[in-house]
Amino acid sequence: MNWKVAVGCAELGEDEKEQVLSVLDSGWLSPGPKVKAFESRFAQLHDSKHGVMVNSGTDALRIALLTLKEVHGWSEGSEVIVPAMTFVASVNVILQAGLKPVFVDVSPRDYCIDPEKIEAAITYKTVAVMGVNLFGNMADYYLFARALQDRGIKLIEDSCETMGIRYVGASEGNVGFGRDKKVGTFGDISCFSTYSCHLIVTGVGGIAITNNSQYAEIMRSYANHGRDPYFLGDYSRMSGDLDPEEMIQKRFLYHRVGYSSRVSEFEAAVGLAQLKKLPSIIQRRQANAERITMELYPLFWNGVDGSLKLPETPVINRTRAWMMYPLVLKDPSLNRDSVCLELEKRGIETRPLMPLLTQPVYKDLFGNIAKNYPVAYESTTRGFYVGCHQLLTHDDISHLGESLREVCGTPRRVHVTA
Repeated sequence: MNWKVAVGCAELGEDEKEQVLSVLDSGWLSPGPKVKAFESRFAQLHDSKHGVMVNSGTDALRIALLTLKEVHGWSEGSEVIVPAMTFVASVNVILQAGLKPVFVDVSPRDYCIDPEKIEAAITYKTVAVMGVNLFGNMADYYLFARALQDRGIKLIEDSCETMGIRYVGASEGNVGFGRDKKVGTFGDISCFSTYSCHLIVTGVGGIAITNNSQYAEIMRSYANHGRDPYFLGDYSRMSGDLDPEEMIQKRFLYHRVGYSSRVSEFEAAVGLAQLKKLPSIIQRRQANAERITMELYPLFWNGVDGSLKLPETPVINRTRAWMMYPLVLKDPSLNRDSVCLELEKRGIETRPLMPLLTQPVYKDLFGNIAKNYPVAYESTTRGFYVGCHQLLTHDDISHLGESLREVCGTPRRVHVTA
């Protein structure tokens, strides 16, 4: 059998087709009612007042940083704390905004920034922390709050790989506190991606959400070439309460150096259909992750024996979206690239675990600092991920498990005491 066990999928059906056809029938292609509807529904889903849809999660992060920098008067070179393991976009936008990334190691439990190490990274130049919700996990933002409390440090949630999940109970050490708080509600601004093969897909796309009206207005301006927020083309005209005289005065006013980060009605149309599926998508991913864990349990590294570090069971107070299934090789005799090559030969797609500080561009910028962050370094040099998306079948998962068991060695030893 020719297997194709992909790392991601795009689950598209009749709802998406109907939404796209409605755009064609309307003749309205630039940002309009579909974009507004998607922004509103996505924000509501994550308990936020405002959503600004743009062409990527990266641009959502970009306009979020620029907005905070403008509103709060951050100087060039101000510091933003960011995990030492994340996709390059998280760091790129910090540099492009004229700010300085300060790296912090990640937690071995969830691969998100280690909240216990944030305090030591804070200096008088620190203006923000970018907490990255990686692989469908949500960082422990309640522990973040202890480090940021009363310091005026802003929090940006880079949640491009995580949406639709929540705290379901009390934070550890804070019994009774934080029940049912959703991902995206911790950040002053939180950013998501709807790129192909993400949790919901629109082809390209992203969205920034916030409860701050000023932030939302300025982000919308940055996404539209820096234009006066009063008039953003047909998008603004839908409100129906624009004063014609003021509109004429402001329709070509630009207050900042902005970007063309707009998205079309087509992406929003697909997104509206996808949002209806999100609860089911997450539930099926969670079920597939459980099956994969069962298949790989014979290889489970328990701190002494075993060849694979499996994802830890989510802590009791957080759900998990399972954007992908991360693995780290613990058997020193196994070479990560050789393992991935063998899996690819068997039709199983793999990706390395977000190598960041070993990238040539960052080695040029920051030097050979990767080993200063041991958890991130081991994870990015010894780790890879496979898919656990909702369209994987039982046969796919069985093939994945059998292949990994064959490639990564025999089951761990069982110690028998007399």
